[in-house]
Amino acid sequence: MKLLFFLYIAASIFLTGCDIASGESSDDYLNVLYQEDRVPIDMIKEHIQFSAYKALDETTLIEYWNHFELEGAIPEIDFDTSAVVILGTFEPSTCPHYIEGFEQKDSNHTVAFQLMPYDNCSFDSKPMSFVLEMDRDVVKKMNWVEFDREVVEVQGT
Repeated sequence: MKLLFFLYIAASIFLTGCDIASGESSDDYLNVLYQEDRVPIDMIKEHIQFSAYKALDETTLIEYWNHFELEGAIPEIDFDTSAVVILGTFEPSTCPHYIEGFEQKDSNHTVAFQLMPYDNCSFDSKPMSFVLEMDRDVVKKMNWVEFDREVVEVQGT
């Protein structure tokens, strides 16, 4: 039984390696690169609950990083294959958002981010920004974002 399990694991690793070697790529990856408890000042002044920005190049990423006044180091991105989405939102302090994945909708023009379910949250709200790395083709086509039952138009190129 242990030998069969070992062979199954070895075959799975081998086959996965073949997919990677063949150059096939998946457009459903999502990496949370950075998050910080702040949002752009205009979101607070204008009572905006959620905003989304996309950056297809380093210059735009720097522009949005500064717009959000993020304090951490700007991550290095391979913009030939990836792009960045920055989300600004407010979350209950007792139930932070954990992004689990996303789903493309409406001929790939809307991307719905899937959050880990939560329950029994406080009614306060604290600012939170997420910097996400995703497949460039997905982000390039993205015009709308759905996040925690909010849908907004994506800002950016």
